[in-house]
Amino acid sequence: MKILGYISLRLLSESFEKCSFGKENVLVFMTDCPVIIRLGAKEYNLKSDQLAVFNSVKLVNDFEQEVNLKGILVQTDEPIRCSKIYDKEKNEPLFLAFLERISGMVSTDRFINCLEDLLLQDNVSPSPIKPFQIDTRLIKVNRFIRNNYHQPITLNILAELVETNPVYLCNSYSRVFKIPPMNHLLKLRLEKAKEYLSSSDISVKEISYKIGYVSNSQFSAYFKKMVGVTPIEYRRSLQYMSDDWWQE
Repeated sequence: MKILGYISLRLLSESFEKCSFGKENVLVFMTDCPVIIRLGAKEYNLKSDQLAVFNSVKLVNDFEQEVNLKGILVQTDEPIRCSKIYDKEKNEPLFLAFLERISGMVSTDRFINCLEDLLLQDNVSPSPIKPFQIDTRLIKVNRFIRNNYHQPITLNILAELVETNPVYLCNSYSRVFKIPPMNHLLKLRLEKAKEYLSSSDISVKEISYKIGYVSNSQFSAYFKKMVGVTPIEYRRSLQYMSDDWWQE
């Protein structure tokens, strides 16, 4: 998952607003006053102490006062169908991470981790697959990979973490998350590498160590295999694009 942007919306008295973000995006939002959310034939009443996570919504303000909405638009790793409302008292970690992320007080990772954990626990499954009960050990492995991608990790380490057979873990994880655990690790490392290359000037060698590689050449070879260019060429292409943009 990654954050695409932040949304502020003012809903006038006795008006409505339709919002659709596609199956690969969800809007996490809250309002300062009660508002009605309509999704097909279903209707939800969102209170100011609740947090909503939806792909598509119709917001209806039947009250006299204006309603102000603040939200975070998030791109998911794969299409999901989501229409969830969370109470503050029962889901305080997500609430705090949301409010602090809106204010720029916490890292993106903390908010994303809280959101992913909550959706996994609530069995929000890839669309259009019917929700199913996820083994909590798989959730633990998923969280471990996301929080420790920069550490040396092997399939055996992950299996030992949840006391199961490596082959069983790999097959079960792949069935639930649509990607083997070690491939998920490599994917996360690749995403972090791109972030470092685009937003910092630290060396490729240092980046490789920061994301968990013990060999710079191994990292560069994998990066070129997946992206089509070396890390240095990738960074250089971003610089060219930036220069061209400023000249326009």
